[in-house]
Amino acid sequence: MISILTQERVLGAALGTVLASVVVFEQRKSIYKSISENQSKFSPQSQLPGLLLYASGSW
Repeated sequence: MISILTQERVLGAALGTVLASVVVFEQRKSIYKSISENQSKFSPQSQLPGLLLYASGSW
């Protein structure tokens, strides 16, 4: 049987990983939104294809 300390460490690592993932996801979402807003200010016609290429990983 796994000791209590080991269980706490595993749980802490799992929760830390989830928290870090959420933070990174939110930051990336904010960055993509900012890029989208800036592109729409300068060239509204080029916004959609650029974001689709970037999002699909085809760049």
